This record gives sequence, structure tokens and C-alpha cells, in this order.
Amino acid sequence: MIHEREHLLSLHNEFQAHFQHIKSDTILKKEFERIMIEFSWKSSKIEGNIYSLLDTEVLIKDNKKAEGRTEEETRMILNHKNAFDFK
Repeated sequence: MIHEREHLLSLHNEFQAHFQHIKSDTILKKEFERIMIEFSWKSSKIEGNIYSLLDTEVLIKDNKKAEGRTEEETRMILNHKNAFDFK
């Protein structure tokens, strides 16, 4: 358990180091948004969701549900998005 925690902390520090040189809030916001969209899409896909990456982006950015998708699929992606917004 301790080894796993140290490994996660190391990955977290590496992740933060990649963003330390970026001084633009706009660029940081766009990068965070990209990570959130890709995470939401991939996590949902693992669970059997058939939203495409593009449909996921439109849902997250514009709150527009893709045609032919169930309410459950839409809610799954929005729940992933909300996890990022939780503070």
C-alpha cells in the first residue's frame, strides 16, 4: 500500500512538473478541458458507453446530447465531468 502511494505521488509530481512552465491561464484551462474530455470518454467507453470522442466533447462543452444515445450513456459522461468539477 505504501509503495503504491509513493508511486502515485511520483506520477502526480511528474504531471505537475509538465505544467509549471505554462504561465497562461487560458492554455492551462484548455489543457484541463482536454484531459477531462478524454478521461470522461475513455472511462465511459470502458463501461460500454458508445459515445464517440467528438460526441463526448460536444456534450461536455455545449451540453448537447448525441442522437441515438441513451439517457444512461449521457448521464455517465456528465458524471465523469462532474467528478472533475468537484472541489
